[in-house]
Parts: sequence; C-alpha cells; structure tokens
Amino acid sequence: MAQARFQNKKLNVGLYGLLAGLLLASAPHAAAQAPAPRSELIGISTGAFTGAGAGNSLSTLTQGLNDALDPAVEKTGIPDIVSEMKLLLDITQRIYSERLRLEQVQQQLLDLQDQFRRNPNPARLRDYSRRYAALQKQIEEILGNIRHYERIYALMTGADPYGNLLGIIQSLKDAIRDRERELSGGTFSSYAAQSRSKVQSAWRDPALAMAAVPRRSPYSPFASRWGLWAQARSGSYDRSGPTATDGTTNFVNGGVHYRLLPWLTAGVAIGHESQRFATRFNGGYFNGNGTTIAPYVSLRLSPNVKFNLSAGYTDQSFNTSDGVLTGTFGGSRSFGSASLVGTWYAGAWRLSPRATVFYATTRTDAFTDSGFGNVPASTNSFGRFSIGPEVGYGIDLANGSIEPYVFALLEHDFGDRGQFTANGFLYEPDTTGARVGGGVKLALIRNWTGAVGASYNSLGRSNESAWTLEGRLSLGF
Repeated sequence: MAQARFQNKKLNVGLYGLLAGLLLASAPHAAAQAPAPRSELIGISTGAFTGAGAGNSLSTLTQGLNDALDPAVEKTGIPDIVSEMKLLLDITQRIYSERLRLEQVQQQLLDLQDQFRRNPNPARLRDYSRRYAALQKQIEEILGNIRHYERIYALMTGADPYGNLLGIIQSLKDAIRDRERELSGGTFSSYAAQSRSKVQSAWRDPALAMAAVPRRSPYSPFASRWGLWAQARSGSYDRSGPTATDGTTNFVNGGVHYRLLPWLTAGVAIGHESQRFATRFNGGYFNGNGTTIAPYVSLRLSPNVKFNLSAGYTDQSFNTSDGVLTGTFGGSRSFGSASLVGTWYAGAWRLSPRATVFYATTRTDAFTDSGFGNVPASTNSFGRFSIGPEVGYGIDLANGSIEPYVFALLEHDFGDRGQFTANGFLYEPDTTGARVGGGVKLALIRNWTGAVGASYNSLGRSNESAWTLEGRLSLGF
C-alpha cells in the first residue's frame, strides 16, 4: 500500500537517497545539527569540488539530478526509486517502532506515578527517583531517535505522504511533555515537595457557589483519574434600614469527576440548598429549598492556566408571607459559570489569580395567596463578574502538609438588580463590591484533601453584612 501511494511521487533520487543513507549511518542525535547546504551534500557524494572547474562540475551534476525528475527520462530512475522506496519504508518502520517504545515508557511513567501516589513513603524516595531518572533517560533517547528519523523522512519526501504521521509523532511528544509536567517537571526532588503539591493542587472559586465546581485541580502533579468530593457552605445575611432583612442560606453538594485526557476533566455535581429569611420591615418571611444538578468540565490551557465551565438546573419551592398573607409556589433556576484560573509558585508561596462570570435565570410560578389574590409568574436574571488573587503558603508536616491562604475578589453585578419598594422606600442594591477571606487547605491522609474557610462578602455594599463559612473534602483514586 505504501509503495502504491508513492507511485506518482517524483523523488530526487540521486540527492535525497544518498542523503538519507548518510543520515541513517550517523548517530541518532545528528538531527540536532543544522542541515548542510545542498551543494555541500552533493560534494560529499562525488568527492570534493575544488579548482577552476568546480562550478561547472557542480552545475552538471545538479542538472543530471534534476533530469531524473523529468517524465521523459523517469524510467531510467526506476531501480533507484525502488531502492529509495525500501529505504523510506525502513524509516517508517523505525518511526513506528520508536512510537511503540514511547507508548510503553508512557505507561511505565503512569505506573510509577500510581505507585508513588499510593505509597508516598519517604524511605522509598531514592528508589522512585532512580527509576524515574532511568525512564527519563529512555524518553530522551526515544525523542532523539524520532527527531532523527523525522528529518530523514522530510528530506526524502519534502512532505508527509502518510497524511498525519508526523502529526501523530508530535502528539506523542506533547504527551510525553504532559507526563513530565505531571511528575513535577521530571524530579522527585523531595518528599516535602510531593506532599505540598497535594495542597497546592487545590483551587478555590468562591463565585461558583451555584455551579459547584470541585475545588481540587484535576491537573495537579499527582492528580487521580477519578475524584469524589463533598462540600458544605453556610451563609448569614443582615440588611439594615427601611428594608431590614436577616437570614441564612445553607448549601450542601458533592460530585464525581473523571480525567478524560491529561488536559481535560469532566464531572457532575448534585446539591441541596435551603434559605430562611425574616423580612423584618413587614413582619414576614421568605423561605425556600432547592435541588441542583450541574455538569462541569475543566480544561488545562497551559501548565499554569485552567478554564472551568459549568451549567446547571435547580428545582425550587418557596413559601412566603408579608406579615398578613401567605403563599406557596414553585420555581426553577438555570445557570452557567465560566472561570479562568492561573497558578504560579515561588518556593512555598502560591499565587492563583482568577476571573469568573456567573449568570442565572430564576423563574417563579404563578400562585394564589391566602387572601385569594392571584400572583403572576415572574422571571429574573442576574449576573456577576468577579476577579482577584488568592495567595497561599505551603507548610510541610511529617505526614502531609497544610496551606494557609487568603483571597480578595472585586465583584460587579449586572442584569436584574433585585429592586423593590418597601414602606415607601425603593431598595436598590449596590452593583459593585468586594469579598475577602481565607482559610486552611489540608493534605494529611494519602489521597484525601480538605479545606476550611470563611469570607466577608459585603465590602463596599451599603447597609448589609454577609458572611460565609465553608468546608470541603476530596478523595482521588
């Protein structure tokens, strides 16, 4: 089949066939050297061209090589074409052989990663380091061979008649680079660095409360293929003035995700929420419950940057009172969230800037209140953009690590702003504010990680005070 695909391809037999033979006989890492000019390569094939007749001799030889491509004389080159075809097939077989070796070493790297993750024992660090160094040496040798054969292939064909063969090779190179990055840049420099990486892998995105994206990064150096997580969040709210209101919100959720590719993780989350508010300005209340389902994906755009995307749906029920009448009704909320999260390290310090956009549409059903009044259905949409940094400092312990962290977010709201009139007063919430907080991230028991944190959510927002407490637990396997 391969020969048939080349039947109509014109090959510069004299030049490229010789060049391939010379390169095959050279050392594997010769591909790293700059290619010689064509005139120099022709000189190698015929002996040195020196003296007054060098130019004429070179011109004559070059013309002879070009004539081999002319259809009128192509038959005279058939034996050479067959010879070059055999050489080309041999190169192709070598490329595939190196590709197979590459895949085998990839699997060995994965096996070593799993072994170290299951048994992060400092006493075995030297053995892990030695084995990793040996695999790294094999990878460098294989990549050198692949580069070498690719160069021969390109010089012989001037293109890639096998379609995406070279693309496949490049993909394998990228895969090896991914594996190297996943193994902390190719070193098991210290058990402390490994243990700290578990804490450093965690990332937090407070504005994704409804989206429920897991807080553990799927791209940490020792990330597991599967992940389970659970999270609880409780918030308090107090608004003063003519529209005085106070209450609490509670949210419990959990999920599972799977690493589909080294750069792509997908999962699904489910959760339950409850809210209890006393509207002090009228002696009433507003209570609600809801159940949420939210699929999510996380993509690594670069070694330091991830893009997280989530969408979901919440089924809700409410009961309310204005101090005189009561009502019960249903509703729903659909939402989406996208965030860009960066992570950079300097020693034990971690810097994680993030930008997030969250948008939700809430629909409430029509209902009849206790006074037989008809309340129409309504639809409201709300969005929030937030941006800010998180800074953490990793501290190594005998059996793991902890990472205290702080964060700050600037928030801007858009869409329906929740305006309403109470006691003749128009309440119009601020559109811009800030959130600050902090906590501790933990990695103490093998593949378990956790975190506890708190935040104040009402900086720059007049007449209100909102706090949030949260905790989470994750398991990788």
